[in-house]
Amino acid sequence: MRHYRKNWIICYDICDARRLRRVYRLCCDEAVTLQNSIFWAEFTNKELAAFIKAIEAEIDTSEDDVRQSQSFSCPW
Repeated sequence: MRHYRKNWIICYDICDARRLRRVYRLCCDEAVTLQNSIFWAEFTNKELAAFIKAIEAEIDTSEDDVRQSQSFSCPW
């Protein structure tokens, strides 16, 4: 089975400045910044799962929100 890369939009709302910096660094390493807290990336499903798992390790799910949505076209 082939593992196709898909376009993803990742956005976040982080309450704590320290967690925000950590999540921002993770996103900058893997994705392209579109706006302050909005990123675009190409991931396979496996890569996306690993990326989200890394972010979830840094956030407090009761205060912070991270969302991802598949994009069907490149933003540029």
